[in-house]
Amino acid sequence: MDPNRGFLTVRLEVHPAFAPKPNKLSAKEVEYRTRIIEALASGPLLLSELSRAMGYKAISKRLTTTLDHMVMEGRVVRVATGGARSKLALVANQ
Repeated sequence: MDPNRGFLTVRLEVHPAFAPKPNKLSAKEVEYRTRIIEALASGPLLLSELSRAMGYKAISKRLTTTLDHMVMEGRVVRVATGGARSKLALVANQ
């Protein structure tokens, strides 16, 4: 509380069940990311080309979500192709 009693500060502990989880990837997720990296090793690919290179008929939600995380982590970058679409490429310092 401040000297003029204008406000009151209360600190509450967060229950461990609601605390943020550490970013530990499962073995399946690591294997999936490895498949993505291997597919992108030959060069930049469109998202649809990447999904076909991985054996999918269409772009899966899991692929999109994983790629978004890899872009945020800096492992994959989006390369402009001059149009509305962009290709995905590996970052050089892999």
